[in-house]
Amino acid sequence: MADLLKKDGIPCIVIEGDMADDREFAEGGWRTRVGAFLEGYSIDRRRKR
Repeated sequence: MADLLKKDGIPCIVIEGDMADDREFAEGGWRTRVGAFLEGYSIDRRRKR
């Protein structure tokens, strides 16, 4: 699914099942992945200008 969205230019992030389990919730993992996604998206947009 992510590949199809990316192919059409739609940014997406895949949240793994272990990240959605509140018993194993690690806020640092979420923060790191979302931060990296946003940073990568920002860099990619600047390249396409």
